[in-house]
Amino acid sequence: MQSVAELLTSGGELEGRFLVEEALPGGVPGAFLGIDKESAARVELHPATGVLADAWKDATGATHAHLVGVLHRVDASDGFVLVTEHIAGTRLDADVRKTQVDAVRSALRLADAVSSLHKAGACHGAIRPANILVDPAGRNSPILTFSTRRSEPPYRGPSGDDAPDPADDAWAVAAVMYLMLTGQPPPAGGVTDADLTEIADPILRGAIEHGLSVDADKRHREMQPLKGELARWYVDHGADESVSSYRLSTPPPLPVSEAPPAVMPSAPPVPAVSTNTAPPPAPPARKRWIIIGAIAAIACGLGAAFILSSMRPNKEVVEYVVRSASATAAPAASSAPPVMDLSEVAVTGTDNTKIAGDQLGVCVANYLPKGAFNTAPDFKWMCETPDPRDGAPKLRAALVKGSPQGGVTDAMKIFSQLGWYDIPAYEVIRNACCQEAGDVKLPKPADGCDAMTPVVTRLASEVGNGQPYEESLKAYTKVINCEAGGGRAATFRKQGRPSGGEESAFKQFAKTISDR
Repeated sequence: MQSVAELLTSGGELEGRFLVEEALPGGVPGAFLGIDKESAARVELHPATGVLADAWKDATGATHAHLVGVLHRVDASDGFVLVTEHIAGTRLDADVRKTQVDAVRSALRLADAVSSLHKAGACHGAIRPANILVDPAGRNSPILTFSTRRSEPPYRGPSGDDAPDPADDAWAVAAVMYLMLTGQPPPAGGVTDADLTEIADPILRGAIEHGLSVDADKRHREMQPLKGELARWYVDHGADESVSSYRLSTPPPLPVSEAPPAVMPSAPPVPAVSTNTAPPPAPPARKRWIIIGAIAAIACGLGAAFILSSMRPNKEVVEYVVRSASATAAPAASSAPPVMDLSEVAVTGTDNTKIAGDQLGVCVANYLPKGAFNTAPDFKWMCETPDPRDGAPKLRAALVKGSPQGGVTDAMKIFSQLGWYDIPAYEVIRNACCQEAGDVKLPKPADGCDAMTPVVTRLASEVGNGQPYEESLKAYTKVINCEAGGGRAATFRKQGRPSGGEESAFKQFAKTISDR
């Protein structure tokens, strides 16, 4: 087998398909322009050896509207040649300063493009202005291209010469956004408050700080948290070129340190949307499916069960309210914006800056399996319903009301199985989507049982923010078994002890969020 250098010789031919022409302009070491004989299109041929070979080996599985097309991989004795599209256009290093909206929209698109690489098991490792097309011929801006010139400070984190990982790519995207917002690259070692004075908007300042913190334990280790912060800002300001965010006066809290995953998880969305009630433009119509009669019958039965559950009379109980000042052990999930599904935010693959759908409805939909709603119902009641015993049945009824053509959706299936675990599931969504949600209200604990409220608050925060939640889930399971064992199931509008299937349904709900 030939080496990469032997394959990439001007006038050569790879696998009888790719003709090697001239060195790629721009001083990219070892890279060539070529011709794909099958399509007659111009291509780029990038040598991948060493750590880049490890990072790019699965890149052929990634596709995205804002990632240059990865066409083929030609293996060699010391690595491989990565074959990509060739797209002409101006690069970011020639046109760096952007408006806030342009900078955030571009950073979201880049982050989502890189996430597609992470999901395929690859990393980029070379995100820098020279590899970002801001005026690509025939495509929407920006387009992330490849290069054998690895990112260098300040677009490369302080991790050194190790193989690129998702944390390196998250750093690089944050650094590129800093450049677009300020016109200058960030400090190579990370940012401090003094470096952020030019970024007045608190959410954007917080996103940059979390992406480029000098403290490694406080930096994003993956792309999803950055996407969540930027999507939150964009939902409020995507149609405004100048207004600063009025939602927060200080940057959001830094994320809890986590071990970096082997591949990209996204998302978070995983989503956080403002509760601004100004009606945005109507969402684009979604594809509607014709449900056959048998499925419709199942839907009716399941829907009736949901609605009957929501109509049960509430029993009078003494409520235990945790005030904000005392809830310091576990901050509410709404304090750290989770991730939005970018298909719900008009940033990917289009230059249309209009926001699709009711903002609160979009947020709720992003915490549910895809296809939960044809058109999301009005969820304004949620932010005024701090008692999950009231809110969870109303949410189940909303799932039936908003389901496409009356069909049985994955969201309906999960919520029909949650049982006792619909309490924290409801809190995950309410805390994330309601900026003024207030504290959860639940009954006082039975004698000998731990208080449920702080356990639910902590569990909802961890699930909503994509953090490890296993210990909090064990604590919640212990509490509800204690309450049910003491004959208090009816107090929580349940019929008995929780079943094993209920906890499994909650884990499926949590996985839906982490996979976004």
